[in-house]
Formats: sequence, C-alpha cells, structure tokens
Amino acid sequence: SAEPSKRVVVVEGFLLFAHERIRRHFNHCLLLTISVDTCFFRRQTTKWVPAEYFNKILWPEYVRNCLPIVDCSWLFILNGEESEESILAKVQVESLLLISHSHLSLPSPA
Repeated sequence: SAEPSKRVVVVEGFLLFAHERIRRHFNHCLLLTISVDTCFFRRQTTKWVPAEYFNKILWPEYVRNCLPIVDCSWLFILNGEESEESILAKVQVESLLLISHSHLSLPSPA
C-alpha cells in the first residue's frame, strides 16, 4: 500500500509559540534570535514605538512567548544577527537534513 503523503506547512511569527493548541502541531521549529538592541532598531525602522513601551511590553513578551518553543521536538536556533546569506544557507542545509530524515520530498522544479 502507498504511504500517506506528508505535508509541510511553514508558519511565521513568534506569537504562534505562545498558543499550545497551535504549537502542538509543530514537529519542527526554527527560531531566529536577536539582541534587544537589534530588535529595538528593527522595530523602529518598521513601526516606531516609544522606547519605554518596547522595553516594558514588546521585548518581555518576545522573551516570554519564545520560551514554549522548548516543547518542539526539533528545534533549530539561528543567530538573526548574521547576514541573510548565512542564515539562508544554514536553513537550506537544515531543511535538506530534515527532509532526508523524515522521508519528505521537495516539489519538482517547474
């Protein structure tokens, strides 16, 4: 009999880790970590917020909501301060390892 097909779904957003009902469906997790200073700088370039709001609410919530990720059966932590090229290369290598160990297949190129 044919094996059931396996699906890969990629979701983005650290707040997803805070919801156990969602998190329990994750078999594999990837977390980009950054320093508080980098996070504040990036936040200010996308949507300005007062420093006090960032320091008292946004950053503590980021830290608190990333803690449940330890429930994930496969965790890959990346330094979000590295270059995009370096991060993408590491994600590619880890994705290929994941696929080879879980009998998933990549779609054929169009």
